[in-house]
Amino acid sequence: MLSAAGAATGAVVRTLRAHGATELAGGLDLDAAVPVPAPADDAPARQPKPASCPLTPSDPPWLAVTPPLAPTPPVEPASLGRRVELWRRVWGELGDRQHLIVDERRPWVVHAEVDCRALFDGSDEGAAKADCGARIADARRAAQKKLKKSATSRELVKRYDGDRRLAKSAHQHLIGLQGRKDALTRAKERAAPHLGHTEGLFELQEVPRIYARAAIVESLWRPEALSRSGAAGAYQFMPKTGAQFLMVDEGVVDERLDPLRSAWAAAHYMRLMSKDLGEWPLVLTAYNTGPARLKRVMKVRHSRDLGKIADAGDYGEFGFDGQNYYAQIVAIGQLTADARFEPEPVVGRALRLDAPLSYADLAACVETDKAELARDNPALAQAVLDGTAPVPEGYVARVPPAVAPALAVR
Repeated sequence: MLSAAGAATGAVVRTLRAHGATELAGGLDLDAAVPVPAPADDAPARQPKPASCPLTPSDPPWLAVTPPLAPTPPVEPASLGRRVELWRRVWGELGDRQHLIVDERRPWVVHAEVDCRALFDGSDEGAAKADCGARIADARRAAQKKLKKSATSRELVKRYDGDRRLAKSAHQHLIGLQGRKDALTRAKERAAPHLGHTEGLFELQEVPRIYARAAIVESLWRPEALSRSGAAGAYQFMPKTGAQFLMVDEGVVDERLDPLRSAWAAAHYMRLMSKDLGEWPLVLTAYNTGPARLKRVMKVRHSRDLGKIADAGDYGEFGFDGQNYYAQIVAIGQLTADARFEPEPVVGRALRLDAPLSYADLAACVETDKAELARDNPALAQAVLDGTAPVPEGYVARVPPAVAPALAVR
């Protein structure tokens, strides 16, 4: 997630302190996904071409395709080694029904494990979820009790690298992490049709291809995803930041929901930040936290080493998300290193609207079924599809390849 104002956004992990559990995937409310729009009426899909079709052929950068290449592994700072190891386990070994109780300051220090798989036998999923939540809460309380009794023990202090302060206060910093191996499998399946293309868009922006997979951390590759904070799309742009690179007009057009356009915007934004921050670990972290916040944290910590900054503790709103975001990028990059996503052929061309046009007229101009046109233009809001609002001037519509480039008429 992004915020031009530097608000905490990239929530890769949301702490559910009420029962000690944490949900991954960008802090998303996965039940609040934006539905895929569809024409609302039952009118015929085609209608006569209007007298004027103010459309001009366009060559948008998000339709560019590069040859498929194996991405290079993400840069891994040595100081992030233990965090990466923890997230490799979370994303690579533990499924949806497995949980860890960890110290949020040192998440590789695991104080309890909860395995709820046996509860989900298919009889009553709601009851199974409640029972699992209760087990997580019980495990957290038991771990807290144990830590209070052993706060000064040699064994516990050793687990915290000799830091007695961290050991003594460990019981106050326990959170739960949900395994994401199953979620990663689902995300890879969802990403398959587009990720090869988006990796090419990153390469064209001179951003390593592997960082296109940040969308797996951000949204589990859900182009329709909407977070409670207002971030949207596979790359979870906040409205204000997204509007710097995309058309974001509430209730009309939201290009954050188009996976190709938002991928191009994410790569472009990362490239711009790389000119300022230089190192990719910092760039990706800034994508999550906001560059202004990251710079403040680096200034306070007197360091550009991401691992050292993370281990130094919380600062302002940098928090758990900022401390662990890049480690998750590295872990997913390593876990998916053998996954090669072939870019599918780009079917269609693009036409820019030189004046507002109703959706029905746009479909008629390009002689395309309205439902098909909607599928290729997920940025268009329902108000546009049902005719309440026009497709705005300046929008670049993706249309079938058969549409002639000489279509524009005045």
